Parts: sequence; C-alpha cells; structure tokens
Amino acid sequence: MLRVGAETTIRVPYARYEIQYGTVDRPPHMNTSWNEARFEVPAQRFADLPELEGGLALLNDRKYGYRIIGSTIELALLRWPKSPDPNADIGVQEFSFGYFPHRGLRDIDHILQQAHEMNAPVLVGRSSRAAGTPATQLEPFAAGNGTGSGCWFSVDGDRVKLELVKNAEDGEGVIVRLYEFAGSTSRVRVYVPGNLASASETDRLENNLNQIKLSDGVLDPVFKLYEIRTFRLT
Repeated sequence: MLRVGAETTIRVPYARYEIQYGTVDRPPHMNTSWNEARFEVPAQRFADLPELEGGLALLNDRKYGYRIIGSTIELALLRWPKSPDPNADIGVQEFSFGYFPHRGLRDIDHILQQAHEMNAPVLVGRSSRAAGTPATQLEPFAAGNGTGSGCWFSVDGDRVKLELVKNAEDGEGVIVRLYEFAGSTSRVRVYVPGNLASASETDRLENNLNQIKLSDGVLDPVFKLYEIRTFRLT
C-alpha cells in the first residue's frame, strides 16, 4: 500500500467525508472493535478534519480510500494485492491530490467548490456548433440579476449545489437536480434561461409531482437538510 498523509494539530470528534449528494461523519479513532474494522473509509472528492474555526481537507481526483486516525489524514494512492488481480496498479500511474486549509465547519461550500474544480476543470476546445447555440436551444439570461451574462443556469446560495442539467427522457423540457450539502435548511434562487416559462417538481424517474412557481426566470425553492430535489423546466 502506498499512501500520502499529513500530520496536523487538529483534534475533532468526527471527520467528514464526501458521499454522493452529501457528506457523512465518522469518528477518527480506533476505540471500538467496529471502528478498528473500518480502518479505511470510501469517499468521493474529499475528506475533511473540520474544527469550529478552521480545518484541513484532502482533495483528490480519482482515489477514494481515506484513513483519518487522530489528527492524521491519509489517502490511499496505490495498492498491490495478491488477489484477485496480482498485477493491480503496476506501471505508470497519474493522479492529483491537494490540501485545502479552510475556515471551519461552515466552510463546506468552499471545500466542495475546490473539489469540484479539481475533478471537473474547465475544458476549452473547438466545436462545430455555432457559438452561443447550445444543444437544448436555451437562451442565456442577461446581466441584471446579479449572476452575470452568458449563463444558462445559476444558483444564488452557498448551501445548495446544482448537480445535474439534462434533456428530459421524454423530450419534454430540461431536467435540473439540486441538493443541499451542508446539513441546514436553505432557501435559494435558481436563475434559469429566459425562454423557459414553467416548472414542475419531479421524482427521480422524472414523473411530474406538482407545479412550481417560476417568475421572471427564477425558482426560489426551500431545501431541508441534505434534501435532493429535481425539477422539469419547459
């Protein structure tokens, strides 16, 4: 096993790990037999040691085994098991990781932003599609709503993340999915393209549940802690 680790001065009762659509807390100690059995925690883009007024997050772009014991935070980079594949992780390996000092428990939005940018950097390339003509034929909203111009979707709020934008499976409109990631009730404003006039909330299978007010291209839903909500825009 090859790991990278950092020894810190941070002592917290729980470490924070990113999972799909949220985070999970686990104790950073081996005081019980079941904690000792969980010597490594699977997580996605980051693990974090958060104090009230400070902390340190370990970000990665393709490695998912973390170990936090006491004040030491580690990430598994390579392993060479005998079974089931004795040739696992042999050869040249490329990956990225980084340490992100932050301002504490409530700084989860900045941690998530840094982790997202590491995993999905901006890509620039040529396209055969005419400039300003997205596949869905959406009209970018103009400046004046505080979000800038040339955007198709924007979220005004630091506790809710826009995770998914796609064409509806039945071809009727655009599907967007958002989730609350900080563990608190949050009201946000979601700015949508100007040519979308109506909205409805759906389930995960994109079945319409109820109509949602869409006024002047703005949704203003309230999210409960760790809530996931999906909307159809037409």
